[in-house]
Amino acid sequence: MSIPSISAAFALDFAIRIAAIGFCISAAEQLAIRRVAFGAAGPFSEALARVYKRGIERHVLLRRAFPIALWTNLASGALLVLFGAYAPVAVPALLVGLSGQAVVRQRRVLASDGAEQMTTLVLFAALVGLVAPDHDVTVVFAVWFIAAQSTLAYTAAGLTKVFSPAWRSGQAMPLIMGSEAHGRAFASHVLNRSVWIGRAASWSVVAFECTFWVALVAAPPVTIAYLALGLAFHVACACVMGLNTFVWAFPAAYLCVLYAAQQLAA
Repeated sequence: MSIPSISAAFALDFAIRIAAIGFCISAAEQLAIRRVAFGAAGPFSEALARVYKRGIERHVLLRRAFPIALWTNLASGALLVLFGAYAPVAVPALLVGLSGQAVVRQRRVLASDGAEQMTTLVLFAALVGLVAPDHDVTVVFAVWFIAAQSTLAYTAAGLTKVFSPAWRSGQAMPLIMGSEAHGRAFASHVLNRSVWIGRAASWSVVAFECTFWVALVAAPPVTIAYLALGLAFHVACACVMGLNTFVWAFPAAYLCVLYAAQQLAA
């Protein structure tokens, strides 16, 4: 099976655009629930932030920047989606977006997840790759970093599940599907009908994550199969569990993984 070779420049542009979609979705969600979530009684209130020795009220600059950052995150993400990595607006948009994310995270100390962390790492790596004078070298470095980080994230998640009694027993997926936050009644019903279905679902996730590194060193058809499985997995998580940003954050790195695999096979 012959797979067209991709360049580091194209892989990085793809990573930025796809990660920026998730960045926009996250910003839009936070704007939609701003009054409730960031209000005095909300889960992201200033009082709760102070419990974690964070918050913005005691810092005039942060206090004024916070409501602006929610909008600039959305705007900078949209610019990156539309214009990509190599337009003149790319570096300013990355700087504004990452700065705005830092301001929001100073207040929203809870509810960070793997998708947000992966998106931030992709955008930060892209910024480092684009601001350096020698793009030919630093873009390649950024792509390799994103590929390595993606592989590490999957592998670490899988190994963590191996040491979890709930995942080893096959109860994890039924429990998640039965939860109020991420559950769905029909999925919970199907997984609980048979212990083997729950075990198969749980161990399928564990096996995929623990062996994702194979995508870097395997033959091209195997690499493509892993990336296709990963995309299907994240789409399923978005549809069933409501994890809207996961479907963008991790697949954003997939062409970087493919580029790294092609270079290792060369």
